[in-house]
Amino acid sequence: MSSIDVQDVIPAQTKRQGKSKAKTDNAQWCAAEEAELVLTLTDQKAMGNTSENGFKSAVWQLVVDQLKIMDAMHRKGPLKTASQVKSRFHRLKKQYKIVKALRLQSGFGWDEGRQMVTAPEEVWEVYIKVWRMIILHYHIVTMGM
Repeated sequence: MSSIDVQDVIPAQTKRQGKSKAKTDNAQWCAAEEAELVLTLTDQKAMGNTSENGFKSAVWQLVVDQLKIMDAMHRKGPLKTASQVKSRFHRLKKQYKIVKALRLQSGFGWDEGRQMVTAPEEVWEVYIKVWRMIILHYHIVTMGM
């Protein structure tokens, strides 16, 4: 079995084209910071600090404060902003959904030690071929090509 990074599987053509928001997630993130982000948000959700549209504004600032404590101990670089924290959360959530969907596909597995989706090379090849056909169809339908 081989493993491929999730970002390698999702073709670049799926990214939104045209005008885009200014990049807010230029910050460097380490695994410990991402873990703190997820842990803090999980705790806040359990305490009911969410609204209809997600987490309350104060929660994002709480994560920033938690990361400041980590940065003070490890000196990892510039402090993160609430906007960067929120952006990172949404990126992690999107990646989680991709990994979850892959794991449900026939032929895919999970390597617990490496925390990675796995599949035989031929399964990856079929999956990528199908994705490319879906994206081509999408472009033809939406752009009238």
